[in-house]
Amino acid sequence: ATVVEVLFEDSPGMLAAMSSAISSSGLNIAGLVLRTLSNSRGLVRFEVMLASIEDLHRLQQHLERVQGVLQVERR
Repeated sequence: ATVVEVLFEDSPGMLAAMSSAISSSGLNIAGLVLRTLSNSRGLVRFEVMLASIEDLHRLQQHLERVQGVLQVERR
């Protein structure tokens, strides 16, 4: 599994929107850790099952399109 860390603006529906973006990129979420930061932002670490580097690029593109996502990084 690969860990992808997402920094986002904390607002209702963000987790659902990010989960939907991951699903629409054709990938499964194996696990996640979510925490709220003090500046109205949140940080989530998604553990996803990737078959190739193309999967990672597609996942990053889908997540970056979600309104409120500030940064996407592989960990």
